Amino acid sequence: MTGQVCVGRIKLYFPYQGFGFIRTPDNDDYFFRDCDIECDKKRLRGKIVKFTPCKTNKGLRAQRIKET
Repeated sequence: MTGQVCVGRIKLYFPYQGFGFIRTPDNDDYFFRDCDIECDKKRLRGKIVKFTPCKTNKGLRAQRIKET
């Protein structure tokens, strides 16, 4: 799973709390933090993004998030 690139849509983004979730076409939800975003953070909700997935002890995590 690590190293590949996935595509998904920003499902939820809470800029004041600094985190959000990306939903993939397979209906998996990936958690992310502000520091994982490598694109413009304005109006992120609903945008299609690509990211590097990883698995943590807390669940699925998205890293290196960029707009497609």
